[in-house]
Amino acid sequence: MTFAMFMLAAPAIACAPPQTATSLIARPELRWLLLGETSHGTNEMPLTLVDMVCAAREANRPVTVGVEFGFANQTAIDAFLISDGGPDAVARLLDAPAWRPDWADGRSSQAMLRLLDWLRDQHQSGSVTKIIAFDPDTVRDGADREAQMARRLRQPSLGKNGIFIVLTGSYHARTRLTDSKTTPYRPMAMLLPRARTVSIRIDATGGRSWSCTEHGCGENDVPQIGHPVRRLSIRPTPDKSYDGIFHIGTPVTPSPPVKQTVSR
Repeated sequence: MTFAMFMLAAPAIACAPPQTATSLIARPELRWLLLGETSHGTNEMPLTLVDMVCAAREANRPVTVGVEFGFANQTAIDAFLISDGGPDAVARLLDAPAWRPDWADGRSSQAMLRLLDWLRDQHQSGSVTKIIAFDPDTVRDGADREAQMARRLRQPSLGKNGIFIVLTGSYHARTRLTDSKTTPYRPMAMLLPRARTVSIRIDATGGRSWSCTEHGCGENDVPQIGHPVRRLSIRPTPDKSYDGIFHIGTPVTPSPPVKQTVSR
C-alpha cells in the first residue's frame, strides 16, 4: 500500500477537545502538559494529543509538541515539518531510526505517522511551533533515561504564553513513586517544575494494542480501566500519581508499525 492510499484509508483526524480541556489549557501557570499512554500502539490514544493541541490553538497558546522518539530522529522530524508531506517527504522521514522494524513497540505505529502528518499541517498553519524528540539514544540506566528526558523537555524556549504538550508512556508521566522497590528512580514528570506541570493518564475501556512484551511484539489486550463516557477529569488519581485522567470512552484498537506487520 502506498502512503497516499494508506492516508486515504485512514479515518480523518478531527478536533474534539472535552470542555474541561479548555479550562485546563487556560491556566497561565501551565507550561508542561504530559499525556501518559497506558499502552503505545493504538489508534485512539494519540488523538488525545490532537484534542489538547486544538484546545491550545483556541486559547491562542503557541504549542511545542513532545514525542517519545530518540534524539537521533530530530533532524528528520524537522525536515518533515517544513515539507509538502508527499511520498518523497514521508520516505525521508521513515528513513529515521524510530521506524526501524527490529523493535516496533507501538511508537512507530501507523497512527503515529498520521499524527506527525497532522502536526505538520498544524506547524505550517502556525499552531505548532516545533516537535521535540525527547527519548535519549544512549542511557546508563532507567534513572539516566528519565533525567535526560526531563532535561530535553526543559530546553526549548516556550515564550511568554507557550505550552509544551507531551505524548509519552504512562510511567514517564507519573508525578509520584508508588513502588520504589520495583522502580527505584523518579519518572520524568517528577523532574519537571511541579507547579507548572500537569500530568494526565489516558485510559480506555479495554481493547487491544500493538506493543512489546517479553514474548515479542504484536497485539496485546489492554486493561478495561476507563470510564465508558468520553471525558477529561482534572482531579488527582487515588494514588496521587497523576493530576487527572483522559477517559477516551471506548475500547482501543491496535495500530501496527509502519515497517512491521508481523503478528505473533
